[in-house]
Amino acid sequence: MVDYVHISAGIRVGFWNPSPKWGNTPFDCVGIYTGPSLGDQLPGWRGEQELIEGTVKFRVGVLFRSDLGRKQRLETILILESYIPEMFEYEDWDSATG
Repeated sequence: MVDYVHISAGIRVGFWNPSPKWGNTPFDCVGIYTGPSLGDQLPGWRGEQELIEGTVKFRVGVLFRSDLGRKQRLETILILESYIPEMFEYEDWDSATG
């Protein structure tokens, strides 16, 4: 059974590395999505946002977090497929580094 996940402000954004070095996690967070709700989507759904500098492309992922409580172990994330550093100058994206 496949469940939809809701895409709204507050979702972590980053890169997926299926083969991380020892001690690292496969998800490297670089920011937070702060834009409008994108509704309910299936994991794997691809989205994009046109910016003056180019197109930010991302897809929806679900991260298993063993460090969270039993009912909170699945975290919705946005995995960047194209990265434009200037995206954090727009109101829909906040950088994790401040």
